Order: sequence, then structure tokens, then C-alpha cells
Amino acid sequence: MVKCYGTGFGNCVSEGRKCGLSDWVQCQQSCYYISPANDSFAATWHEVKQICYDLGAPIHLLAYRLAITDKREQTCVNNLLKSQPPGAPGYWTDLNDLKLKDQWLFDANFNNPPNYDVM
Repeated sequence: MVKCYGTGFGNCVSEGRKCGLSDWVQCQQSCYYISPANDSFAATWHEVKQICYDLGAPIHLLAYRLAITDKREQTCVNNLLKSQPPGAPGYWTDLNDLKLKDQWLFDANFNNPPNYDVM
């Protein structure tokens, strides 16, 4: 399962549609793509970065792995995830400790520092 979020122009409206395409959903000022729950596609953390970028490119959306930065966004994303059937595949977030072990940061620097109140 692939979950991406993206930031675009204004409130992610592109071509008169929220987030530009029907399979992207808007929460707060970000757009989210959640692949179908029956999608058996598996990807590594590194591969998902490119997949998200590719998914956002047609609608001029800078897309990244999942990153949640405030409580309202967390509530919105949690509601999206609740719609997934039991046993749906997991997902990658943008958090990692690649630069310094046990220091968790988002790969997309504009989300740093992480808001630990929403984790």
C-alpha cells in the first residue's frame, strides 16, 4: 500500500478539483493518496519516495511519504485510514533516523522538526 501526501498551490486545487485527481483526498492544506486496500504492491521506504513523486507530478503536486504535522491533520488522516479494511497493508512515513541514530526527522526538511505531540 502506498500513502503519499503532497503540497501544492493554495489548497491543492488543480483543474477545479480538490487535489487535482479523484484518487487524491484533501485534509487541511495537504493532499493524500492512499492506494487501494487490495493493492498487493510492496515497496521499500526509498522506492516510495519516487512513487509519491511520480503520483503527484501529473497534477503539479510535490508529493512525499506520509508526514503529519498537527493534531487537525492527524485527525483527518486517521479518519481516512479508518476507512481501510481490517488487515490492509501498512504504509511508510517520511520519518527516519538515517542521519543520526535515534534522532527521528522527516526526509522532507520543511516538515522538521517533527511535532512529537502528534506521534
